[in-house]
Amino acid sequence: MSMDLRLTAEWWLPGAADHFKAALDAAGVPSYFVNCGDGTGTAWADCRGGHNNLCWKQDLVDYIPRVRQAFGIA
Repeated sequence: MSMDLRLTAEWWLPGAADHFKAALDAAGVPSYFVNCGDGTGTAWADCRGGHNNLCWKQDLVDYIPRVRQAFGIA
């Protein structure tokens, strides 16, 4: 039986992201992390945890202004 890599990645990525954020915090490295969980929370109202436009749209709306500010073009 072959395993679907997308399903496998969806299983381990949330834990990896949580552990990475915790390591950054422990090391005193400033970081920004939005944990959308399975998409049923309120972080991104339209996102249901998938890798699709509904989630990416919210990510970009959140991310692009912060990148622009970091580069001094806000």
